[in-house]
Amino acid sequence: MTPNATPPRSSKNRIKKRLAALGLGGLLALVVGEVAARALGGSPLVERLPILEVQTHPTRGWSMVPGRHYTYQHAVDVNSFGLRGPEPRDLLPPAERDGVRRVLALGDSLLYGQGVAFEDTLPVLLESRLGAAWGREVEVINGGHRAFATHQSLALLEEFGPELQPDLVVLFWYWNDVDERDVDKVAAHLAENGPVAFDLSWPLEGTRLVKWRAIQLVRRSALVMLTYDFLRAGQGVPWSKKKIETGIEAQRAYLERMRFLCAELGADLELVLMPDAPAVEGRTVGSGITDAFARLASELGFEPIDLFPALVDAAERLGRIPVLPYDGHYDAEGNRVLADAISDALTDEQ
Repeated sequence: MTPNATPPRSSKNRIKKRLAALGLGGLLALVVGEVAARALGGSPLVERLPILEVQTHPTRGWSMVPGRHYTYQHAVDVNSFGLRGPEPRDLLPPAERDGVRRVLALGDSLLYGQGVAFEDTLPVLLESRLGAAWGREVEVINGGHRAFATHQSLALLEEFGPELQPDLVVLFWYWNDVDERDVDKVAAHLAENGPVAFDLSWPLEGTRLVKWRAIQLVRRSALVMLTYDFLRAGQGVPWSKKKIETGIEAQRAYLERMRFLCAELGADLELVLMPDAPAVEGRTVGSGITDAFARLASELGFEPIDLFPALVDAAERLGRIPVLPYDGHYDAEGNRVLADAISDALTDEQ
């Protein structure tokens, strides 16, 4: 056969069959990998529009835009205070609220209820549990905002405390609260460009919307999400000892200011240590920081409610850590476990 001769038809057929077999094998491997990934890590959650929008705020950096958005497939209704949930039942002083005890909960996305329905958020679960335990009507206001740190929760208490007149303020503290954003810088960006989609820091429109939709299609694959998490693991730069110590020391002033404000309002102040889910498996990124904050709180006379033992017990009972797949926030079952532990602790103190 000359160099330029056409290969025999039988040779072409063999090549086609081999390519088809390779393609089929690759497709089968992807299907098996996807099934295995879903069995291992669960099915990825799907985003739904509109997603959370935030607007500029002078002391907190940002606040949620009132109206409706979605956290994955669950509706979030934001009231006129920029908080998740219905409007407060009334704005009367405690003595005029017909025995209703108001609790103002402060915290980040774990309290806000990232990825869970309204009825499965910690404030709603606590409302029913505390009401039953205390034998009176209880209203728990959700002051949780995604990515909030302690200084922003303090600013929220400064702003809304006098108007809401809570009987009890509960700070739900998580270890990354020591990593503070520059609220002035964020507020300036939002004043010029906002409101913006929280996850993007820019309005979700034009090419950004197209890109966002494309990413959501890719995120439907558990294999992709599992691979992404694996590649990202351990890539973060560890916090320096100085940063942690400085961050913890800053909490001292925040806690003292919160205690002063609560005394002015005639409200009690409680601290809840939100557990670090990876620590259940020995990945103790935030455990040391939480321990340092707990020591500081004890030094200031607080007795923080530690939820980590309740999470460990739940993980052993369920055979898994009760968090959302490829997200890390607590799922509905996780929030129920934590709400039970908080309710028990607060009831014991009554």
